[in-house]
Amino acid sequence: VALGPFAIALHAGAVARPPSFVERYGNRGAFVGDPRLRPESAFTSDAGVRFADRLGPARLEIELVGFSTWAEDLIVFVNVGAYGRAKATNIGRARLVGGEASMRVRAGGFDLRASYTGLATANLAECNYTSGACDRPALPGRSPRANKDPANRRAIRRGFAGPVQRARARVISVRQSPLATF
Repeated sequence: VALGPFAIALHAGAVARPPSFVERYGNRGAFVGDPRLRPESAFTSDAGVRFADRLGPARLEIELVGFSTWAEDLIVFVNVGAYGRAKATNIGRARLVGGEASMRVRAGGFDLRASYTGLATANLAECNYTSGACDRPALPGRSPRANKDPANRRAIRRGFAGPVQRARARVISVRQSPLATF
């Protein structure tokens, strides 16, 4: 739905998928299969708003999105053995909730983008009791930050499971004047 410079979107649905060939039978290398895997199913939803408008000589775009998934028999890879091989495993019930924010400014030949993605996961089939309360562990192999950067991989190796606040900005491209020569 468009409302002037704003656009709003809502989506929801039920999805299901059978295990892939590699998840079931492995690949004789890094992945160990499990022929007993069950198909996974989930209910997913997301909602977002986007603002896009020209502010003087600059074009500004801002997008905010929230998303969630409640899964049954979610298929994940867990590390097994001393050689770092990953085995496909069903997680009984799982919850994934997150948000994304992005901003883009284009002006004077510059294209600047900043983005953030946060993810909180829970294995609803397990319960670790601490101080008399149920503490649901994070899902294995699911990053608290969906960005695929080296700092994120280090956080996963250290066992960090909570949501992370992090933003990044970088110059994507610079247009040069057609009169410029080298």
